[in-house]
Amino acid sequence: MFIVPLLTSTQAAGLSTSPTGLIISLYTYPGTTWDQVAAAKKAHPSVPIIAIINPASGPGTSIDTKYVTGIQELKSAGVIVLGYVYTSYASRNMSSVIDDIDTYKKWYPVDGIKFDQMANTPGFESYYSNLTAYAKSQGFTFTVGNPGTDTIPSYIGTVDNMIIYEGPGLPTIPSLAGWHTSYDKSNFSAESFGISTLDEAAEFTESQYLGYMYITNDILPNPYDSIPPYLSTEVAVLDTSSTTAPRNLQATSGIGNATLVWQAPLSNGGSTITGYQIYRSTSSGTGTIYASIGNLTSFTDTLVTGGTKYFYKVSALNGTAYASPRSNEASAIPLSVSQPPTGLATPYVSPSQISISWQAPLNDGGSPITGYKIERSIDGGTTWNTIAPNVAPSPRWYSDYHLLASTTYTYRV
Repeated sequence: MFIVPLLTSTQAAGLSTSPTGLIISLYTYPGTTWDQVAAAKKAHPSVPIIAIINPASGPGTSIDTKYVTGIQELKSAGVIVLGYVYTSYASRNMSSVIDDIDTYKKWYPVDGIKFDQMANTPGFESYYSNLTAYAKSQGFTFTVGNPGTDTIPSYIGTVDNMIIYEGPGLPTIPSLAGWHTSYDKSNFSAESFGISTLDEAAEFTESQYLGYMYITNDILPNPYDSIPPYLSTEVAVLDTSSTTAPRNLQATSGIGNATLVWQAPLSNGGSTITGYQIYRSTSSGTGTIYASIGNLTSFTDTLVTGGTKYFYKVSALNGTAYASPRSNEASAIPLSVSQPPTGLATPYVSPSQISISWQAPLNDGGSPITGYKIERSIDGGTTWNTIAPNVAPSPRWYSDYHLLASTTYTYRV
């Protein structure tokens, strides 16, 4: 048996500013999903990506040449590839684990090993430090252990990285911010599944505590037999070398305008955000640059036609002058100013009462009339007083009581 002293890791106070990468349990057969991972890495070369391959709950009993080719293609894209080995929480005979390591070395050009079912109780630290040392003696450069849940500090350094959360939903920040913050975040990873929609802000926050992470919409019994549809966005959020897209764009309709609000990108690409570009179109999924503004997170579009639906997106600019990816799309239908009521008349007049009537506007501006304001003047229209701020839209009739005889009253609606 290969025995070495227990490896140790230097403590680092506080959170590390090192980049966070993606760790993908790529338990699919080489093909489209592997190509997607390679493409994501090529699109964001500064984001570290680890792909764990698993031919048959380990290297299997015979070489698969498609795995060889697929691994080579991933590595050519810059992806670090690890081979899967199970350890049964340190109850599996170490020689059997070493046999799997040797088989990977013989058949597949992987960069390192993932030790699944890693123990997390005291007493088994040397089991994993010895396996890591053996793997590295064979030329492998990286090892990951997967207890799938929180572990204890004595396991730091027995492998290069530990998956301290594997489950549905995201881990809570308190579960990541305990004793772990006494060590560099590169020691820790998390794998989250069953997440239908990617929360970019939550991903970014989580990344402050982890060296590697993975979020997928896939579910049990095998949450790693597909790639999430938001993979490219997931990687982009971790790319601190480029500006990410503005977030949560919302559009609100107004009378003769549409107001946009959004949140700044999670990453500015290392250069201060200097402004934003507004894209507008009257059809979804299209749009050209409509306006450029300074470093503001709102914009009011006044050059609109009431009743027309407009679609908007926003991109950010930083000191490099390159535009970020565009935000989500938001739409609004600005309202037109309503035309005035017509046919104002006084169908009933007495010494103390005047009743007025009117017709609805010919054009309501694209929004139903909800009420009418009645104003009255006793000086021929020089000054006006509101006598009824909101009269119901029907029956369009109002009676003004307790008037003075021989006095001229003027009304408008």
